[in-house]
Amino acid sequence: TERRAHEGDAAETVRQRDILTGRLRDLVERIARAQVVDPKAVDREDVRFGATVTLRRSDGSEQTLQIVGVDEAAVRDDAVAFTSPVARAVHGKRSGETAALRSPRGNEPLDVLSVVYD
Repeated sequence: TERRAHEGDAAETVRQRDILTGRLRDLVERIARAQVVDPKAVDREDVRFGATVTLRRSDGSEQTLQIVGVDEAAVRDDAVAFTSPVARAVHGKRSGETAALRSPRGNEPLDVLSVVYD
């Protein structure tokens, strides 16, 4: 029984190592594909990565979100990943424009009220 426990521990260690190796490979690939963007070259009027955007939803409610990286996204902090449906819908829009958020219920209009960069 002690031998079986040891073999089980060794198998779990190998499994954990394989998970970590795969995660490390994914991170290395992401870093290799990363592109440095000069903040001065970004049009500060358009919604892009890093923007804080205030939106009006179809029910009249307003929501302020910051467009961030995937690893920084936290709904409770109103930080959404640039890959999220709402971020993709408003990408490139300016204050005063309307985006269409696609959902299973159909398209929901999102009015862009403001675009701010810190």
